[in-house]
Amino acid sequence: MMLNATPIRIIILDDLTGMIEIVTNICRAAYPHATLLTFNMAIYAWEEIKRQPPDLLITDWCHRPLPGDELLTLLAKRKARFHIIVFSLVATWEAIQAAAGPELKVSFIDKRVCRPSVLLRHLHAHLGPSVDMIYPQVRIQLLLGVRDSFASLCSDLRGYYQNPVLLDPSDGKEALESMKRNHFDLLITDWHYPSLPGHELIPIIRACAVKIPILVISTVTPRSAIDAVAEILDCIYLIRSPYIKATLHRCLRELVGPPAITSV
Repeated sequence: MMLNATPIRIIILDDLTGMIEIVTNICRAAYPHATLLTFNMAIYAWEEIKRQPPDLLITDWCHRPLPGDELLTLLAKRKARFHIIVFSLVATWEAIQAAAGPELKVSFIDKRVCRPSVLLRHLHAHLGPSVDMIYPQVRIQLLLGVRDSFASLCSDLRGYYQNPVLLDPSDGKEALESMKRNHFDLLITDWHYPSLPGHELIPIIRACAVKIPILVISTVTPRSAIDAVAEILDCIYLIRSPYIKATLHRCLRELVGPPAITSV
């Protein structure tokens, strides 16, 4: 899509005024010449979509009286060709896929990790870069005790993202100090890391006011063990080891954002 030749239209739908303002500012910074339409009621957004489809719809999942699953189902029936980004605290990718079907071009962002860098990566993947937009470099903190798993994971991360920054601290203390001083998009850890197991790590991160999504890779850890120490706004995903690459990529898309596109 040649963004600089034809102005693009973006519809932003959320019932939270603060969220609309955040998303609008990010979109305006990325695409200064775009037409941005904001709605806090889905029914009005739907009427605008029928009148003139946008290039991109950014929508919350839980609005009323037209919740996300019903809205995506309507769009799928109309064979909508525009791109869609769904934000949610409660929806799952499986629920979104079920409503969207195979035809809609949809991506999902967990609202707990809705940072500018994450949304910019999704915008880049859907609409392509603009002259004013730089794809944010991915920075991931790793905290893994099994070195064979570490080497394999690093290879997969470098295969998915272009030149990611992967930091491998010597122990849990160094990892915490690094996260306090620097921005990271994601922490990937083993729940049973020797010097800082997960049940100690998560409360410490919260107490330090470090806001970072966490991906736990574990062979045996039950989800209940994570939920026992997590709070509602903690964003913690769990995948089994050995993991399936497609599962890892899905988690990365939701928590960090899609990889950069190389041509538009």
